[in-house]
Amino acid sequence: MGMRERHDQDGNLKGCHNMIFDNIPDDYQMQKVILEDNVFDLSYIGVMKYLRTIKAGEEFTDDKFYSSEVLSHMALDYLNSARFLYQGIVADRGKDLVTYYFIPCAFLCKHSIELKLKECLLSKGVHELKGHSVLGIWNDLNEDQIPHGTELKLFLSEVEKNR
Repeated sequence: MGMRERHDQDGNLKGCHNMIFDNIPDDYQMQKVILEDNVFDLSYIGVMKYLRTIKAGEEFTDDKFYSSEVLSHMALDYLNSARFLYQGIVADRGKDLVTYYFIPCAFLCKHSIELKLKECLLSKGVHELKGHSVLGIWNDLNEDQIPHGTELKLFLSEVEKNR
């Protein structure tokens, strides 16, 4: 089983751990089962959301834990998927065809940004994470005074236009 690296705020390696979904085979099928009159999703995120909903342990009510274990890792997985699709875009260059991977690649990048911004909202104590507008989430963060905040907002405006 592959180990996923964990880094501190400065980018220094602080350890490794296994993620449940890192070794899912390519032919994996999403499964759902009936549990207490609700449809329950057996994917990693489905299980994590359910455990958070029922407050299975105090770590699931801790926004910092939840954001680092779910949103952050999902954002990384979306970004890594975009990198994989980008390899397909590069492989198609010069073949007189428009790649099928460009739009999904762009979507994955945008979604990765969205999840990282939502992680920031959780760390600020916001509990209701709604919407998919990266610019809207940025505005909710109200971080225009950080270094390069204006440039970040302009970048997110461009990302939002190309959805």
